[in-house]
Amino acid sequence: MMILQYLFNFNKYSIHIQPYITLTTLTLILTTLFLNIQTTTTTTTTTTREHHHPLSRPITISNDTPSHILSVYWISIPSGNYVKQSSDLLYPLGKLTINSYVGHEFALVEVEGPCVVSSPANRRKVEEGGDDRLCKEARFVVSESQNQVVEITDDGEEGEMKASLIDDSSRSSRAADAIVASCFSGVAAGSPPSVEECVHSRVSSEVSRLNARLAREKEIRTSMASMLEEYTCDDPSLNTTSPVSSDAWGYVRAADGVKERQRDVDVLFDTERVKIHVVHDFISPEECAAVEAVTRKGLARATVADGAGGSEYSENRKALQSSMAVPWDKEGRGDLVARLARRIFTYTNEHTNYRLNVEGQEDIMSIQYTGTGKNSTEARDRYMPHCDGDCQGGKYVPGGRVATMLMYCAAPDLGGNTNFRNANVQVKPVPGSATWFTYASVEHEGGKVTGGTQDEGLSEHSGCPVVEH
Repeated sequence: MMILQYLFNFNKYSIHIQPYITLTTLTLILTTLFLNIQTTTTTTTTTTREHHHPLSRPITISNDTPSHILSVYWISIPSGNYVKQSSDLLYPLGKLTINSYVGHEFALVEVEGPCVVSSPANRRKVEEGGDDRLCKEARFVVSESQNQVVEITDDGEEGEMKASLIDDSSRSSRAADAIVASCFSGVAAGSPPSVEECVHSRVSSEVSRLNARLAREKEIRTSMASMLEEYTCDDPSLNTTSPVSSDAWGYVRAADGVKERQRDVDVLFDTERVKIHVVHDFISPEECAAVEAVTRKGLARATVADGAGGSEYSENRKALQSSMAVPWDKEGRGDLVARLARRIFTYTNEHTNYRLNVEGQEDIMSIQYTGTGKNSTEARDRYMPHCDGDCQGGKYVPGGRVATMLMYCAAPDLGGNTNFRNANVQVKPVPGSATWFTYASVEHEGGKVTGGTQDEGLSEHSGCPVVEH
């Protein structure tokens, strides 16, 4: 298995090459010295593929009325016409889940009794004195939250209804309102001393409770991930994790003005600190060959950290590795490695606020992992779970690594998956594709890095054993 690995620390790179899988990893290292310098100007085009749309949202509708039977309609834009979404009716105290998109508006319309929906045409007829009655309804608009529940309740004595959209923001607002109301009531009754002290005490208690809960959930998650590590690697039927969204990305190369083809991008995981993307057809066979031609002569057995500031050999990592500097001085003459490195930088800067520069980055590293065969009893070559940067959730220190890109030049028939066990994400290597991931959020002010936060372990990843090619 051959892997190219590229590591950044806001001014560094590296590439791994493995026999049977070729993977290039770019690890980004962030430095304040070069953060505000943009070395190229690019034109980026992003389009959205039809499946896994980033604005798609599931919505649960809860009919909390005692008697209304409802039908769900989408309100078409810009006509305002009603489009029925399901033949299923939503009965009192029932629930229904639909999938839609941020900004779309829906109406929950009563079905009992003779009436017509409130479309523009029907409203005009009623306003002109027609005999039809407009059905009672409640409307809502899909928000950006991923956890949306729409509660339909009675509103007044005339049988009217109202829709209340409950999402992460409104849940937080409700909790805050409850704390403030409770504190005002307590002060009015003579205890505690002040509303401010009461709110401070209640919020501190709630934050402590939530932190304890998060710590416990993290402990459970990492414990389960550790137990599932071998299962994930040993199951040949596991494919790449389904994406949460999919886009297409392309840009115009500043060096020669060539508009590169658009590349499909699958977003497998997306948080402020940790993003995991698979970019299809990111590296060409010619670019793989260019890196391998330079690094082949320097291949030597890979080492791992020994825990005392040095390195040592490990039976779990018998890979061969080599590295090379990016020949930036040849970029204007069409050098394939420089072109590849520029693409990596451009993709990273377009998908983060890192503002990375090419100066001072790590070398490209090529690593080769060799399979031993399905029935072999010899210890298989693999890369055990590790983080490329600090993943303890601490403050980001300028100059530290922030992202990695792995590029696969060839893939084995069995084994070699990249596994993010704490994020429940696995990537099956495909020749030419790349796995890109981040592990820090960064804040800027006045052109300098002023802060940021490291990942809390979700970017921890491993290379499953290469079994056979």
